[in-house]
Order: sequence, then C-alpha cells, then structure tokens
Amino acid sequence: MGKIACVPLVLLAVGLASCQDLTHQAESAFRSGEVDRAVALARKALAENPSSTQAYLILGIVAARRNEWDSATRSFKSLIQLAPSDPQPYFYLGQGYLYQQKWDQAVTCFSLARDRNYPDPDRLGIELALAQEQAGHPSEAMETLGRVQPPASGPLAAQFYAVTAFAGAKLNRQEEAAEALARAREIDPANPQYAEFMISALLSVNQNRKAREEAIEAQKRWPDEPEIQYLFGLADYFTTNGELVKIALRNLREAQPDSYLLPSLEGLLYLRQNDLDKSATAFVEAAKRGVPDSHLLLGMVYRDRGDLEGAKRELREAERTTPQNGQVYLEFGKVLEAQAKLREAAAQFEMALKYMPQDPVAHYRLAQLYARLGDKEKSDQQMKLYRELQKTAPELPK
Repeated sequence: MGKIACVPLVLLAVGLASCQDLTHQAESAFRSGEVDRAVALARKALAENPSSTQAYLILGIVAARRNEWDSATRSFKSLIQLAPSDPQPYFYLGQGYLYQQKWDQAVTCFSLARDRNYPDPDRLGIELALAQEQAGHPSEAMETLGRVQPPASGPLAAQFYAVTAFAGAKLNRQEEAAEALARAREIDPANPQYAEFMISALLSVNQNRKAREEAIEAQKRWPDEPEIQYLFGLADYFTTNGELVKIALRNLREAQPDSYLLPSLEGLLYLRQNDLDKSATAFVEAAKRGVPDSHLLLGMVYRDRGDLEGAKRELREAERTTPQNGQVYLEFGKVLEAQAKLREAAAQFEMALKYMPQDPVAHYRLAQLYARLGDKEKSDQQMKLYRELQKTAPELPK
C-alpha cells in the first residue's frame, strides 16, 4: 500500500522536473529567435504540466507577435486563472486588446494590473493612457499621464508625448498637442506610428491637404508599412478623389498581400471609378475586418447611392466606434440635410465643429443651413468665421 502510494509522487516529481527543463529550453529558444521551437517546447511543457505559467506566457507572447489574437487571449486568460494576483498577465492581455483596438477591454486589464502593483508603473500608465484616449476618454488619459514620470528618452518617452498630443487634440488644446507630437517625432523619428497618428488626426478634423502631404512623405519613407499605404490612399481620395489610390493599392499588395486593409483601398479605387456597388461590397468586407473609417466610407457610399437610411445606420456605427472624428458628424449632417431634417443637421454640424473648430467647410455648411432655417444672426456668424479661416486655411466647400 505504502509503495503504491509513493509511485504517483515519484512520477509527479519527475514530471515537474521535466516540465521545468522544457520551459527553460523554450525560454532559451525564444530568446535566441527560434520561435517555432519555443512554441513546440512550450506546448510540450503544457502537455506534461497544464499549470505551467511560463509556458502559457511564451505561447501568449509569440501569438501576440504573430497577431494571432484569439490564441494570445486564451493564453493570457489561462495565466490569469492560474495566478490571479499576478499583475503581469493582466498587463499582457491589456496590450493584446490594445493592438486589437479593443480599447475598453484594454483599459480594464491595465487598471487591474495597476491595482495589483505592476512593477513598472510608468510604462503601465502610458499604455493605460493610450487605451483611455483611444476609448474616447481624453481627460482621463491626461490625468493618468499626470501621474507618470515622463521618460527622458527612448520609444516609451516618444509614446508618452504622442498620447499627450492626441489626448490634447481631442480636448482642443491644439498648441500643447502640436508641441507634444513634435517632441514624440523628435525622440523617435524612425517610428512610422507617429506619422500614422498625424495623418489620421488630420483626416479626422478634415485637414485633408495636410494629411495628404504627410502621407506622401510617409509612404516614401516607409513603403512597406500597410497602415501608411492605406492612409496614403485615403488622404489622397479625400483630397483629389483618388488619383493615387491605385498606387497605394499596388504598394500594399506588394508589401502585404493578405493585409486586412486591402478591401478598403479597393473600395476607394471603385469610388474613383464611380462604381458604387462594387465600392459598397468592398467597404462591407472592410467593416467586417475592422478597418478604421470603413463605416464612415460606407455611409458616404450609401448616401451617394440615395440610400439615406443605410447611410445613417453606418454613420451611427462610425460615431460609436470613433466618437471624436469630426468628419463623421459632418457627413451625418449632410445626410440629415438631404432629408430636410434641418435642425437635426445643424446639431450634427455643431458637433463636427466641437472636434474641428478650425474647419472652414463645417462653418460654411452650417452658415448655409442656418440661412435656410431663417436664423440670419447665426448664419452671418458662421459665414464670418468661414471667411476668416479661408484666409489662412483655404478649403473648398464640400
């Protein structure tokens, strides 16, 4: 009886020793760049010991690097179940959600990591602030950054200033935002992400010409970056109706033939060719893949096809996913104006101006709308603002 009872203990000890050896080998393989071998060893370690936290960590990190988000999420959630008081798996899961643009989930996970005293609070604070800013909470992001010691140099310092810039822009603190973004790009000039942020920010406030200028330079510098090529095509479409979209599409196909962004650029090309049906099909696919701006673009296509209810549905979804994008409210206002819902349209144009107060197009449309509503005082006020802005930032009314 005693001997029989000892057998499982001996086997367990042997199994644990074997598992520890496997995880050490997996770690070594991972550090040396033998990623496939690291994954195989980590899986073997889990087969012998399903409670191996290090094996789950390796699998989660590798899956995240490969953009295999379902697998990464499963691994990090398993880590949390095994070690619920450990802040690190919450942090890694938060990063996974961040890269998937699941901002609210990222905020939750980073907050849980903070509550468990994550060992690098400044890094955590910067990541949390980024998630808060992207989730539509710029004030909370600025408060979080206020508790962070700004890094002196390196990529994390650049990220600190970049988040400061975008949160500040959403709070209409434009001068502070511009200074912070310039600082980010000065610290980390080789990072294409800041160019992407700049182009996206300019597009969201309808500064399309500046966005196109930035995008042209960025795609020369980073020809293999999918996001850069996508934004290059998007900015060109909004500025010239897509003279360079075909180039952007060709570049993206060469750089990343399976990119999730391809349907959106295809949709822009169809728009350039005035094929609204094919364009709508492409943007529907882009929306399924979670491409930024796809609902906005689809709403514009439906409007041009005369499907105003479909346009409103897509623009509501665009508003839900990108609530700080002034362009969305501007387009929504145009749809409501086409339905003769003038006061509702005016409210949308006012919302557009909340996020892009220096946009002459929004002021012009609102001036015309107030004139139709018989409100001469507001119409004159908006037209005066439009004319003043035209002197420094000429933009044709659209």
